[in-house]
Amino acid sequence: MNLRHNGRWSDGEKVTANDFVYSWRRTLDPKTKSEFTYLFANFKNASAIMVGKKSPATLGVTATSKYQLKVHLSKPIPYFKKLLSGTTFYPISQKAVEKYGSKYGMTAKKTIYNGPFVLKGWNGTNDN
Repeated sequence: MNLRHNGRWSDGEKVTANDFVYSWRRTLDPKTKSEFTYLFANFKNASAIMVGKKSPATLGVTATSKYQLKVHLSKPIPYFKKLLSGTTFYPISQKAVEKYGSKYGMTAKKTIYNGPFVLKGWNGTNDN
């Protein structure tokens, strides 16, 4: 899969293939407790990673260059492109997750994102 070269995080950093690799491995890591790991079921080694039998590093996804991602499947998925359009497959910034830890994504100030919209003023619930 080829990524656009002009994708940027809200902090100005470039979005790269490594962001996807990090995100997908993190999603499957049992420590993350993601509810949506089943969506990766046909990715190489995903089922074993979900239950802690293999390391997330063994997931069938690699960054072959800064803007190219290679995905290895355990069997063909005819709806693969549609699957990837789901939010579970969106990248997250490793730099931001490591900076904010468990507070990442809890407020606008502790969220790094990409796309056409700007998140401002959100305090986590906005229930003041």
